[in-house]
Amino acid sequence: MVVGSTVLATVGREDGWWEAVVLAADPSSDRLTLSWRDWPNLPSFSTSRRRVALAAPSA
Repeated sequence: MVVGSTVLATVGREDGWWEAVVLAADPSSDRLTLSWRDWPNLPSFSTSRRRVALAAPSA
């Protein structure tokens, strides 16, 4: 996962999974900084690489 990748992320069990864009990927840790793709006005957030999934590329 690199800056600009689209991933699926969640903030909780009952909130579902939504597309987010990677804003920063710290190579020295497993942390990613993400922004919600469809809600860019919401604050960015940080999560572990292990808590996201790569989205399928567009056809």
